[in-house]
Amino acid sequence: MNNVHLQKDYHENVRIHQDEQIVHCLGKVRVTLFYKI
Repeated sequence: MNNVHLQKDYHENVRIHQDEQIVHCLGKVRVTLFYKI
């Protein structure tokens, strides 16, 4: 039971981390485009 709960938390953290990476990449792309204009 506890192990399943830990796995669920782990997957949540991985998904949040992936979202942060995507947001960070989009932010870098936006800044790059902004400076090119």
